Amino acid sequence: MFRVVLFIFATAAACLADMPELPKTPVMTLGKEQFDAALLSNSPQEWENLASFSMLKAVELAKSSDVSNAVNWLYTALAAESFAKAGKNLAPELKRIIMENLPAFYDFYETMDASDSMSNAYDTLQTLFENQPAKVKQYLRAAMALSLVYDYPLPANWPNCNVPDEPTQVSAPQEIFLYFSLRADKLAFDLNKLTIGELAFVMGIPGPLTELEGVFVPNFKPSDLRGVYASIKTDKSRERGAKSAKWDFSKSEFNLKGIKAVGAVDFEKTYYAWRVANANGVPCLFFNEKTGDGDFAWLAYMGKDGKWQLDEFRNPLSKGCDGRPLNPRTWRPLSMFDFNRIMRRDINSEKGMKSCAMARLAEALMNENKFEASRDMARAALAENPDNWRAYAVLIPAMARSGASSAEIDAEYTSSFEKYKAYPEQSIKMLNIYRANLIYRKKGRLADELFMNAIKPIFKTNPAMATSIFGDALMDMLRRANSHSEAMSIYRSAMRSASKTPAECFEYITKPAAKYFYENGDVRAAMTAIRAIESASGRSKKNLAERVAELKNFIIEEERLKKEAEAADKKNRKKRGGDF
Repeated sequence: MFRVVLFIFATAAACLADMPELPKTPVMTLGKEQFDAALLSNSPQEWENLASFSMLKAVELAKSSDVSNAVNWLYTALAAESFAKAGKNLAPELKRIIMENLPAFYDFYETMDASDSMSNAYDTLQTLFENQPAKVKQYLRAAMALSLVYDYPLPANWPNCNVPDEPTQVSAPQEIFLYFSLRADKLAFDLNKLTIGELAFVMGIPGPLTELEGVFVPNFKPSDLRGVYASIKTDKSRERGAKSAKWDFSKSEFNLKGIKAVGAVDFEKTYYAWRVANANGVPCLFFNEKTGDGDFAWLAYMGKDGKWQLDEFRNPLSKGCDGRPLNPRTWRPLSMFDFNRIMRRDINSEKGMKSCAMARLAEALMNENKFEASRDMARAALAENPDNWRAYAVLIPAMARSGASSAEIDAEYTSSFEKYKAYPEQSIKMLNIYRANLIYRKKGRLADELFMNAIKPIFKTNPAMATSIFGDALMDMLRRANSHSEAMSIYRSAMRSASKTPAECFEYITKPAAKYFYENGDVRAAMTAIRAIESASGRSKKNLAERVAELKNFIIEEERLKKEAEAADKKNRKKRGGDF
């Protein structure tokens, strides 16, 4: 399956000749007086009023088929709405900058998904603006990309490069922004010519930044990564075929200087090249996997012309490996479907942007009860870009409200599900849209049966991917359970399926399930869920056992504090009663 995906990647990359210009639309169409008044007031209500006014204009233009002008008003409305709901901490001047650079806002807004927090991203963006207002204005897309990386705290398991000494986390995003903005004119790429999807791979990097400074090269070319790899001598004393002996700390610390000084094995040389890409602003992904056959690593990076070079430095023995890196925007394994769209600049192409806007307009028409117009607009969005899966999420309910039969709706769902078969994660995502419809129609059991049947073959071919997918559906299943015992049965079934990948099982199955049980007052079930993973973690990595123990101890401590508070409250009530 992975080879098929790589073929699709290669085909998509071959279609790119030169890096295309980023869209210069949409543009804000508000009058100066109206816009200045909103900035002066800067109240959530004023921005909400502006959003409603702009959305009304967008819908009216969409109904009259003036899509080009509708798009301008649409994203003006969405920006104003985001200020009203999530941007209370944004300075008025920063709001002005965003509104006057609506193409960047479009990219930001359409790059976001359910894993992102708009309010947290805006708070991070405001912090960057307070530190470097002129640079944020100059490199708004880069600042926005960084805000999506840091909209949630960095997870404990990142970065996980499987090297002898992992790189460090950078907890202050302003340090990363300072690093790149001060070198912007000497980076491998102009920050203003990259999409937010690409910039996330530039800005979402680990430290230490002082180490990266040591390998920064003004005007570095991405193709130079091959020379960087070749410049590291091979430590033949450690080679054991595909396997290798451990790093010898008696010779040197494991860092970029140490690798350069004493040499390294292939895995570490690839890691070194990745860190050089990090230092010089090259969108680059580090794929790595440890197997019984050896340690494997390879890169995917964007060339100067916008084409992605795939499988760089990949060992043929790693043919069966996925090695998926974490997506710095979501801190989940990178979806191959999402990566393919980033490679093709899907949402930043002319057709892609038109399709995104049409899907949003279809949603707006739906909210106006213009169901047939919404249905037709969603179909037009798919005609522009068949990969716009969000358009399906509008099309199908619009069809239902336009009088389509259940058979027609089910056929549309089936078509959308089958369309993405090459991308299991996306295929399941489309299935889940169908499942949501079935659940709404009181057919939850059928919805879950469809999910279980679809996930089984993925567990056979790629258990780690299947576990993360299962995690996305688990909470909904637990919430719909008729009892805690039924919920526990669902959890145990998920655990059995995910048992081959204990680390992923803990992250995507055990943690959310334990949290669900604990927050619903069933401490015993929460601890049972944790104990179920303990035996598996004992046979796995030490850091997994530590993370399991940390979760367990957290619940124990929370319960202790709760009981102490209850005892103190009871004592105080008794004392007050005695005073009367």
